[in-house]
Amino acid sequence: RLFRGWPCIPRLQLSSGCTHKCSFCTVPRVITDRSPADIIVDADSFKPLNFELVYIDDKTFGQSKNWRMLAELGLRIKLYNPEFRGFIVQSTATEVLRHAEEWVRDYWVRVVETGVETLDEATLRLWRKPHTAEQCREAGRLMYHLWWKYDTLWVPNIIFGIAGDERGPHNYGPTLDAVYHWRRQGHVPFMNPYILTQYADARGKVARSYA
Repeated sequence: RLFRGWPCIPRLQLSSGCTHKCSFCTVPRVITDRSPADIIVDADSFKPLNFELVYIDDKTFGQSKNWRMLAELGLRIKLYNPEFRGFIVQSTATEVLRHAEEWVRDYWVRVVETGVETLDEATLRLWRKPHTAEQCREAGRLMYHLWWKYDTLWVPNIIFGIAGDERGPHNYGPTLDAVYHWRRQGHVPFMNPYILTQYADARGKVARSYA
């Protein structure tokens, strides 16, 4: 009710948790699916709101068993809100490469947020990320194709505040060059920056120099 009449992006959770092992993350590694009935109640609760997009709160979209509900939910929302355009999802480069075209074509996905983090291969390995730098670049090429075909947007998440190593300060050049290239192509409206923080319950050490 607080947002009645205001332009906003409602947030809808299908599941919680993520099975990946990224060392900086604090999200539980067990996937817990919400019941379809509860998800529908939440989606219907958005009726008084002024929105075009709905943000799906799953930390790695595609891991839950119920993500295909988006086909039904998109139609349900469109019936009461003709201005509805689709969903924003967040997922990994590997999931994007496997499923993004299906999401966009059949499940109302209009914006894909992806944890690129950095294109430095050594840092990705240290953090136990589920993708390589080349897979991120390949995901960028796929999302460019989907932008041309379906007008889908891509939002890369980038981490700043990365510690240096024996090579010296962390080199953000390749990452920022790639983001600039994606922006010039037109399918990346902005990037989502995150300042690296070492939480006590993270799965590994990340805010330190590494060898």
